[in-house]
Amino acid sequence: MSPEVLSRIFDPFFTTKATGHGLGLSATLGILRGHHAGLRIYSEPGRGSTFKVLFPVADGVADGGPRSSGPGHPRRASRAPGGR
Repeated sequence: MSPEVLSRIFDPFFTTKATGHGLGLSATLGILRGHHAGLRIYSEPGRGSTFKVLFPVADGVADGGPRSSGPGHPRRASRAPGGR
């Protein structure tokens, strides 16, 4: 991303795509703020961008330990139809 684009990526309705709505990163920022999380962005024009989400450490230990979807069936992230 160029420095100009990078400076505006969290503006509501800002988009670089002809069919975009520009709400994704604005909404993401609101969610991260609600969780007192941070975001680091590394970007180089022509090379790509990396977004690192940094959540605060939780107090204590979660109840119940790791969850699974059943014996022998590990959970997998699902993709939206047509997603990569």
